[in-house]
Amino acid sequence: MKNRRYSIQLYTRFKERIDKLDIVHISKKDFYDVLLVTLKENIKYFNKLGLGKKYELEKYFAFDSAIYPIEYTELNVRSLIKVFYKQLAEDLTLENLARVVSSLLDEMLYYELRDFSCPRCDLGILIKQEHDSKNLILVCETCLWREYENGQIYEGIKELSPVKTSILKEKGFIED
Repeated sequence: MKNRRYSIQLYTRFKERIDKLDIVHISKKDFYDVLLVTLKENIKYFNKLGLGKKYELEKYFAFDSAIYPIEYTELNVRSLIKVFYKQLAEDLTLENLARVVSSLLDEMLYYELRDFSCPRCDLGILIKQEHDSKNLILVCETCLWREYENGQIYEGIKELSPVKTSILKEKGFIED
């Protein structure tokens, strides 16, 4: 019963912050920042049940929306907000809240190539970066195809991170 109460309280905290956003002029950065700030303030509730670790929620604290390509994603911010409400209306648990927040933050952090699809399954390709290097990796999250930007197959097991906007611009993936 206690978990149900936490679920409702946390959902209400997220909802109140989202509802305060100007829906006409809302940016993806605004939505990302609301999710991140609310998550930071309430991480202890997720960690009590091991959900912070399971969904790697604290990793998002390192990703500042001013540095990553959140505004360059193809995603429509109103659609993202609808996803938040719809998925939680179907299952209002702390586990689902952690999953939905993690999924939405990922959707906004990782840059998806617009004119290129996976050679295996024809779905979208994300650009990621090896955590401890400047190597960019093209990744299909569906079939797990991966290759370096130069065309060599990526067989690494290193942690992959979002790529900063400045690097995407430098490499020609994003134009000003």
